Amino acid sequence: MSVRLDPARLRRVPETFSRAVGEGLLPGYALRINQGTEVVLDTQDGLRDLERSLPVERDTVFRAFSMTKPITSVAALMLYERGDLDIRVPLATYLPEFAHTPVCRTAAGDPADVVPMTNPLSAWHLLTHTSGLGYEWSGQNGVTEAYHRHRICDPDGPEDLATSVRRLAGLPLLFQPGSAWNYSMSVDVLGRLVEVVSGRPLDEFLAAEIFGPLGMTDTGFAVRSADLGRLATFYEAVPGGGHRPMSIFGPAVDAPPNLLAGGGGLYTTIEDYQAFVLMLAAGGRVGDRWLIGPETLRFATTNHLPGGVDLAAFAHRGLEDDLSGLGFGLGFAVVTDPPARRIQTRRGVHFWNGLGGGTFFIDRESGLSATYLMSVRSATNFVWEAKLQQLVHQAIVD
Repeated sequence: MSVRLDPARLRRVPETFSRAVGEGLLPGYALRINQGTEVVLDTQDGLRDLERSLPVERDTVFRAFSMTKPITSVAALMLYERGDLDIRVPLATYLPEFAHTPVCRTAAGDPADVVPMTNPLSAWHLLTHTSGLGYEWSGQNGVTEAYHRHRICDPDGPEDLATSVRRLAGLPLLFQPGSAWNYSMSVDVLGRLVEVVSGRPLDEFLAAEIFGPLGMTDTGFAVRSADLGRLATFYEAVPGGGHRPMSIFGPAVDAPPNLLAGGGGLYTTIEDYQAFVLMLAAGGRVGDRWLIGPETLRFATTNHLPGGVDLAAFAHRGLEDDLSGLGFGLGFAVVTDPPARRIQTRRGVHFWNGLGGGTFFIDRESGLSATYLMSVRSATNFVWEAKLQQLVHQAIVD
């Protein structure tokens, strides 16, 4: 369904974000909004490097962080629809190291107090974040401490993806697969699964199957040395105001790191990432071919949580974000109830975000899609994700 946008109301989007830049809340950002294939807003503001006063430009390179996850998920779904990957069978069919992964008996996460898996881990669990895996910051317990100690799936760590995933398989799951939702390293394991099933390293698969067809020439697991000047400095918000540079994940220069992190290791630009988003918004179509089928994407962007519950009802303990009105599909968060979400958006909108504050959303019903990139770690990042959806939807007048 086509909708009409009021230009004056649409200008509220960049005005709001640029006001935040002027107030020192954000270093800088890049933003692109499309209605179908038409670009209705393409803007950037602020600085990519505060210390050198370098502006954000259209070709600024950002760390994608967890905005890598939907790309890796699509890679797995491509193998799924080709018949090469069965997302229902035990993961050990492809990754034997997960055949006997134990499970913590209680929510305390004690790696010495475990029971066997009663429901075999599968690729479906990885795609939906119901695997029982976690992150090192997802609650302080023995399992998450082991993640930290062994630098599991750390792009800056000494191990490659295969070795790190094997080490991860030897640690207990936090809960039985399928019994709860927990944001986790599931998609890093999924990246390893893509490697095993396709017979290609993850970076080569993504380059050949996704980045090449979409013309995403500035997206990859490393930044070319000639392009380092375009890379946005990664900042963290300082209590009381301001930002300071934060050293995390590289950057990898010219060659990818030892570990190809399908859950958070990519670099990208606003133009590149919006090309990926537009492909999804078009139902998988790129020119005269289908990168992924529209039925596959409809399946992936449907809430897969048992009984249609939302994340607030199904999340593992310790998750403090407000997850009401959100479901989860195969790699995407899905709005199931806008009033419960308390955001002016639409049912069926699917999206994701990253540690650096970037986000995208697709509203297939209205034909609207948007990508927003910035480079700051802040407790307010989720505010901007919600504000982007709200401000774009308030511009609809017909």
